[in-house]
Amino acid sequence: MTRTSLLLAAALGIPPSLASAQKAPSFGDAASRDYRPAPARTIGWAGGGLALALPVGEFSNYVKVGGGANGFVAWKLAADGAASIRVDGTFIVYGSETRRLPLAPSGPLALVNVDVTTSNVIVNLGIGPQLTATRGAIRPYVNGEVGFSYFGTYE
Repeated sequence: MTRTSLLLAAALGIPPSLASAQKAPSFGDAASRDYRPAPARTIGWAGGGLALALPVGEFSNYVKVGGGANGFVAWKLAADGAASIRVDGTFIVYGSETRRLPLAPSGPLALVNVDVTTSNVIVNLGIGPQLTATRGAIRPYVNGEVGFSYFGTYE
């Protein structure tokens, strides 16, 4: 053990017998000749999260906060994952209203009332390239997409 290792072990309160590490094999050792990296079987990755919609401007006079979920899937184009194709999707409900209405405008069914719920949604879907840093503990990425957004109301 080197002097620096002993001082570090003493500072951390580690007994010297536990602090001494076995020498790692170098590239010339017999143990390292048998080493082969595992094949990269990852074809991509996926993720998701919660989505929050905060209306702004005049729209905020009529709509409250919306919430939903989003997700993505990315397929690797390069073996190291530097380039990939990414598909993103989001679903948000930003308003809902339930009204009690007659089942029919006239006749005997007009006496039967039903609850009619109207929901306001935003759906978007996009696809495009993604470039990712392949080294380091933090791997930033940048992506661009082409897609569509749908604002809808349904009962």
